[in-house]
Amino acid sequence: MSEGLDVGGTRCRGDSMSGGLDVGGTVVGVGHGVVMYDEHAIDGTLLERRRWSCAPVEPTAEQVSAPVHVAFISWRVATGDPEWPRRLRWVVVVADRRTGARDPEVVCGQLERSDGSGWERIRHAVTDVIAGVSGPVWVAVPGRMFATARVLYEAGVPVTRGAADDNRAMARALEVIQVARAREIDRAAGHGPSNGVAASLSPGALDASDEGDPRPRREAVVPEWLPVAAEATLDPVDRLIVATDASVTRNIAAVAAVAAGGGYAIETSDTALNVSDSELDAISLSIERFASRVGTEFTIISDSRDAVTVADALIEDRVPDEGYRGIRDESLDRFVAAWSDVDCAVRILHVKGHAGHPLNEAADELAHLGRNAMSFSREQVEREFTARVEAVGRYVENLSDEDVLVPYRMLSPEVNRPMSWTLGDRSLRVPLGATTVS
Repeated sequence: MSEGLDVGGTRCRGDSMSGGLDVGGTVVGVGHGVVMYDEHAIDGTLLERRRWSCAPVEPTAEQVSAPVHVAFISWRVATGDPEWPRRLRWVVVVADRRTGARDPEVVCGQLERSDGSGWERIRHAVTDVIAGVSGPVWVAVPGRMFATARVLYEAGVPVTRGAADDNRAMARALEVIQVARAREIDRAAGHGPSNGVAASLSPGALDASDEGDPRPRREAVVPEWLPVAAEATLDPVDRLIVATDASVTRNIAAVAAVAAGGGYAIETSDTALNVSDSELDAISLSIERFASRVGTEFTIISDSRDAVTVADALIEDRVPDEGYRGIRDESLDRFVAAWSDVDCAVRILHVKGHAGHPLNEAADELAHLGRNAMSFSREQVEREFTARVEAVGRYVENLSDEDVLVPYRMLSPEVNRPMSWTLGDRSLRVPLGATTVS
């Protein structure tokens, strides 16, 4: 086994996760979508989740070594047009090491009107770029772009979803997105190109001639009910790893925490602010529910950069500005209160979401179930909600220590280096990878 990081009593391994695990009669394809239970065994379909799992997550060795790497990212821009308030934009970046070009090629496009041709335009945006390429090609899209990955995969494009650290075009694509979004913020605030947020960033490739307005605030959603669930019957342990996640739609949110060994908790709210705020609440929930059962070391994995960054600041007694990263004071106070009651060492790690880690996927599923259940009456959906939540709990309970290993490829070095955690009133700073094994 290659080097790995000791996380919550298990080791982070450097090798990739592939293949499948037989759990409760279903096949869990790690890295190709995680199936946690048999849908046919559930009485009810209201909470059935549509899954986009056909596009692989892990690139093959041939794709990584391919001379041509392509990255595709799309996003939406506010238009100020009430009939079509959001315009779809995308960027395709091509890094071809055979040409000797220092900078990757950037191709941008946008969908002016929602005329039903969106998927066809996106498909052609990628296929036209790689049409003339002979030999292996690797196309990468971000982990949350399930539908895009599926459309490209079904068109025969050699695409992967997430896990794109080795893709030579992705860094440039993310840079273009950063500049484009900064320009949108500047235009909304009335700043010019020389005195706004974008002025301090690298030049982007997008035309900034159009004007954009902030996205209008939509009306609040009134949930049918606020479901909760908890199963925290874990025996006291020396070390524990827990994954957290949140699912938010407008003002309603569900946050979830799931522990290796089968414990879980779901909490819902109709006063949510945004995803980052709810993600920090999910971390707080995990500490409140599980930290008291841990003797030495408690590890939390979250796929929210904002929540991990803010938690790390609070751990080090740095107080974020009001509204920093969109997180309100109530959530900051909740985290500090939960943290103050902890006796064991705690470390919070950022992992890449939807990259195939079973605990992260389980937390995502529980959060989704909680949020989706609020759209139906309690009488309609409570039985199905309970059955699905308990099925996820059984899936997690059957995971082995080997299954919950966190590969290095899922950690974000820019967020996790150095990691901060405390033991009592003593703060420790541990560089990423400091505790390794071979």
